[in-house]
Amino acid sequence: MDLNVVNFSNSNQSSEGIDSIILDFEAAFGSHPNVTMTASANKDPKYKPNIKVTQSGCVVEFYMDLYIKNPIEPSINAAKMVTKAITSLSIYVND
Repeated sequence: MDLNVVNFSNSNQSSEGIDSIILDFEAAFGSHPNVTMTASANKDPKYKPNIKVTQSGCVVEFYMDLYIKNPIEPSINAAKMVTKAITSLSIYVND
């Protein structure tokens, strides 16, 4: 699995939304309408991706590094989390 294709950036998350994930985020950084979050595939060998293929479909599991930027100084990360992503794929071919 090519983990280099997994990259994501979102700068439309409010600090209030992040506060629901990280307790007291707004207490530490204040209220901000746009906080940048980025995600990329975790390439640490202990977080290996897994693909399970069956007759009914395919399940892909991989880990991502999720970074929440400091809204006051965006060159600094306020938080880094390792998250697990799971997706199911099904392909149907019509004759």
